[in-house]
Amino acid sequence: MSFNASKAVLMVALLLLIQFIVKIIYRLTYHPLAGFPGPKIAAITYLYEYYYDLLIGDGPGGRYYIRINELHEKYGPIIRVNPDEVHIKDSSYYSTVYASAPARKDKHHTLGLVGGEAHSVFGTHGHELHRERKAAIAPLFSKRSINESQDLIWSRVALLWPRLESLTGLFDLHDVLFVISTDIAGIFAMGKPLGLGQSQQLVKVWKTAFTSLVEMTPLIRKMPWSVSLSLNLPQWITQALAPKLAKIAGLYIEASAEAQAYLVQEKFDTDTRNIYEQLRASSLPDSGKYIRRYADEALSIILAGSETTASIMTFTIFHVLNDTKMLARLREEIAEIYPDTTTQPSLGKLQSLPYLDAVIRESMRLTGMFVARSTLLAHKELNYHGWKIPPMVAPPKWQG
Repeated sequence: MSFNASKAVLMVALLLLIQFIVKIIYRLTYHPLAGFPGPKIAAITYLYEYYYDLLIGDGPGGRYYIRINELHEKYGPIIRVNPDEVHIKDSSYYSTVYASAPARKDKHHTLGLVGGEAHSVFGTHGHELHRERKAAIAPLFSKRSINESQDLIWSRVALLWPRLESLTGLFDLHDVLFVISTDIAGIFAMGKPLGLGQSQQLVKVWKTAFTSLVEMTPLIRKMPWSVSLSLNLPQWITQALAPKLAKIAGLYIEASAEAQAYLVQEKFDTDTRNIYEQLRASSLPDSGKYIRRYADEALSIILAGSETTASIMTFTIFHVLNDTKMLARLREEIAEIYPDTTTQPSLGKLQSLPYLDAVIRESMRLTGMFVARSTLLAHKELNYHGWKIPPMVAPPKWQG
């Protein structure tokens, strides 16, 4: 290496060192969050968070939330957990942070990109755009819409009985319920079931894909572009680089093709409302109706409505069967309005049963589907017992 080349390398290294030192000084002294309690290393660099989320445990285990709880024990109810974020451990302040109105708050840019669906409601982080997109699809998931779709739901539930009767010995109830929940989610998303009940191997492949996506969440939140990239790569490349996610990538390709077909046709051959129909009939401007918007929303519905629903149902059934008093009380309540078990109950009447409603709500509360910080960016200053939390803008996607 020549003298000039060596000198250039040294200069670059020196500049990077100076930049790092300046950043440390800024983050510890002049940053809007400089005065908040917490470990200095967390205030200086995101690497502290990355260490607990990516290196502790087997694979990207996402253990920083455990470390945050330990830090609260040491520093108090409000702490700085990385250079641009504070964390509050106080349930009484929940409604202030997560109030839907009137305060305007944005999602952190990494929060809604776990499945790569950046153009869906879940993936939208801007407050106003999120409200607009949510309003466009809300009618599809209203109580009225669900009640109108009860025949469709019962048609999938009816497939459960012969499947259960065909099983012998020990079996995984979650597998059976996963087929039903995924089919129903597929119908609401794309107007057709995914058909996982065709083979047990297909169920295992899809469950592995969904589980792998959840397990990768800590890594994805550090590199939010990664899943979106995998969904848009040729499928053979995704299969080679991330075989467990190939099914989800294939589903996204199918959703995009269905969306394209739906956009160019005035009518679509479907017996039920789905997200494509809902979006096209909505008051969104034409600029908000495009292939990726439709496909992202469909993928988001399937990811959110399949594994989660199956897990909650499995949890509920286990605890009901494990508690004879609970089971007897549920049977008694349901028998009051449906003494004939061969008839199909209406969702409206089932929703009116107080004990059944309580059991379902408690199951949803106790079934911890996903543990992660739901980071928000406030547009106005917040005040927590004298601690003034300044309004923030989303930090860069690459943070050090």
